[in-house]
Amino acid sequence: MTRHRIGRHDLERLALKEIRSLVGGDFVSSVKIEIESLSMRWSIHAFGRKGGDIQAIQYAISETADRLRKQYDLNREVLSGAGEDSRPPLATKD
Repeated sequence: MTRHRIGRHDLERLALKEIRSLVGGDFVSSVKIEIESLSMRWSIHAFGRKGGDIQAIQYAISETADRLRKQYDLNREVLSGAGEDSRPPLATKD
């Protein structure tokens, strides 16, 4: 399978859409892709409303991260801290 190049913000939009489509993901309001600049490894951090099932959200994040890693490679782009969300994430998946 060919992996496509994608930017961080596009990957965040796809991840949010995928997570929300899974059970428990409807409580997720936003996601942030955290990137290790040297290795280009990334993880998904999810932010959401109270009342969600944390195990269902973690499962949705895990499944989404696995699926997106098989389909996409991140573009090398200049990383800045602009627009970072200071709230603690509900769950993360490395």
